[in-house]
Amino acid sequence: NIEQPCKLHTKKTDWNRYRFLISKNLVTQLPLKTYENISDAVEHLVNTIQQSAWNSTPQYSYANIPKCSIEIRNKISEKRKARKRWQTTKSPGDKTILNKLTAELKMLLKDERDKKFESDMQNVDCTKSTDFSLWKITNKVKQQHKVNHPVHKTDNNWTKSNQDKANTFANHLEEVFTPNKVGINDDVPDQITNFLNETHQLDLPIRKFTKSEVNNVISKLKINKAPGYDLVTGKTLKELPEEGITLLTYVYNACITYSFVPTQWKVAQITMIQKPGKPAEQLTSYRPISLLPILSKVLESLFLKRLTPIIESKGLIPTHQFGFRKQHGTTEQEI
Repeated sequence: NIEQPCKLHTKKTDWNRYRFLISKNLVTQLPLKTYENISDAVEHLVNTIQQSAWNSTPQYSYANIPKCSIEIRNKISEKRKARKRWQTTKSPGDKTILNKLTAELKMLLKDERDKKFESDMQNVDCTKSTDFSLWKITNKVKQQHKVNHPVHKTDNNWTKSNQDKANTFANHLEEVFTPNKVGINDDVPDQITNFLNETHQLDLPIRKFTKSEVNNVISKLKINKAPGYDLVTGKTLKELPEEGITLLTYVYNACITYSFVPTQWKVAQITMIQKPGKPAEQLTSYRPISLLPILSKVLESLFLKRLTPIIESKGLIPTHQFGFRKQHGTTEQEI
């Protein structure tokens, strides 16, 4: 089996074919009466989006990658031979030759990059007709080169693979985020569960979402945001045909009706970000961020529009709370 790429789409994705494949393969008339039905519908929608995007995106061709000059390739070959010779002899003279070839190779690569930059800058523009080439070249120059550093384990050994590094971070986060022992009575969790499972007959049911509301939230999504583990991006949702929006609306309304959030939308992909100025080899130099599926974020935005009027009409939030509220800044708080 061919391993699927880690992205659903590229600049060459045929979005007309993408919409055609979703309209052809997506089943909108699905039963949504149980938790399992809702989870299966979400799985069907995500799988259809993934397969349609992959089938509409041409495979990346390495033949289009610009190759370096013959002079650079010859210099790389000379450097490798010199390094192998020095590793065998450990002679100071061979080390001097290796250092000289390394410096010459760096200069050749620098000249090659400078020539490429000059050629790219000849016909740059900041308009859509040139695909905003000016901004892309500027970002490429400003972008810092990312290095996949190994980290120290707790036994002072180094991580030797990506899997080993991931397991090391997982063990570290498990120790850091251990829940505190609050010492509550054993009956309290059961009381909380029973309270949450009680029906609230005096409250009116939440008004169902419409396809126009779902479309409106999706249209405001930022397409450059990183996706979750399912790889679904804002661009793939914006390109959904009517069948996709219809099934998505049905699923969201079923979630509200049965007070259920699919398990797939509770799974976050953890990415470790190095803290500025911290040593890259230490575990404590990284902080985690959680990337949730974008479909769950759309549900959050829709539900917030239903929840906010209820909170405001009943005055459930005290007036002295300024955090996480619109038109309430910390500088406006009274002492």
